[in-house]
Amino acid sequence: MKILLATYWAIPHLGGVWNYMIQLRKGLEAQGHEVDLMGFNTQNRHVIIINKDISIPITTFPHTELPPDELIVKYTAYQSKEYEKAAAQMDLEAYHIIHAQDVIAARAIDHLKLKHPALITTIHGSLTKEIKEQFFQDPSSKLENLSYFKNLEYIGGMAGYTTIVANEWMKNILCNDIHIESHQLTVLHYGFDIDDFLLRAAKPANHIRKRKKRQKLFIYTGRLIKAKGVQYLITALSYLKEQNNDWVCWIIGDGEEKQHLQKLTNDYHLRNQILFLGERNDVPSLLQQADLFILPTLSENQPLSIIEAQLSGLAIIASDVGGIPEMIEDGVTGFITPIGDSKKLAEKMAFLLHEDMVRRSIGTKAFEFATSHWSLANAIKLVLPLYHQAIQKKQMNN
Repeated sequence: MKILLATYWAIPHLGGVWNYMIQLRKGLEAQGHEVDLMGFNTQNRHVIIINKDISIPITTFPHTELPPDELIVKYTAYQSKEYEKAAAQMDLEAYHIIHAQDVIAARAIDHLKLKHPALITTIHGSLTKEIKEQFFQDPSSKLENLSYFKNLEYIGGMAGYTTIVANEWMKNILCNDIHIESHQLTVLHYGFDIDDFLLRAAKPANHIRKRKKRQKLFIYTGRLIKAKGVQYLITALSYLKEQNNDWVCWIIGDGEEKQHLQKLTNDYHLRNQILFLGERNDVPSLLQQADLFILPTLSENQPLSIIEAQLSGLAIIASDVGGIPEMIEDGVTGFITPIGDSKKLAEKMAFLLHEDMVRRSIGTKAFEFATSHWSLANAIKLVLPLYHQAIQKKQMNN
């Protein structure tokens, strides 16, 4: 099959959508399929097929002064139309299947009314929910502007043969909030290239500051933004220090909240125990050195960081949010704590800090779960029948 993985977002980029596209391409190519990747370039000025050196320029969005909720509507409407016009200039009829990675790309491709390729969509997160959290926090924001995204998400979610989501949590959001019909949605969890991760994990980490042998190591990996809840981790560590001081914590990643989080660390007098390591290319190796992985996130779908921690044999403490409870069996492969509750987080950290046998047992069970559940080969086996069904239906309709 000739397959196009298409997204409205810029490629390449840090984040789950790009990782999913790369790993899906690898799995499909291993089965003998030809796979291309389409999206905006990193400057959002061209629509590209990144592995074919195809680049269609767009007309840049004109600068305008508007409130954030109005601006994001006008920007999205403009950019999505430019994306659609650029896609129309590409030979998309050559593909058997176009697998859109978001509702904006799905709607644009559906608008083209292509004759041959069938369309399938994967939704990695609710566009309406994310836009609301980013652009509609001001009391003066107009809810009618948010309805633009709700309508867009509905149209894009209903556009293809089926729409794939990673878990029941996301399915419920799309059914209950966006009113996408239940029969349109297929729940398939992500696959992950386990062999590649384990190979990278076996390599030595780049230079890092050594810790004392007796010290336990907590680790967080991810963006440093408010939605990741790292502020609650730092507060939890301040509580933990009152009971036990024999630990260090590595915070790996970067983002707009870094300075605020560093100030919070200093305010709690934790600068010698919390280390900000920035962006790293050796995360799999660093995870091997840790004793416990913490994800205090406030909003999440199916975080890659949890999969990596499980494959590293780590006990995990994560927030009771999004699709996380479907990834972690509480008390068996990790612990789930209430969202934003630093005291409960500190309690679980203190427990696992002292109970070495429990911590190691949980890590072992997490690894066993991960190696079977996140298999990329199994994920490809589940998605390929959907491709064939979509193509068959398209041919029948033609």
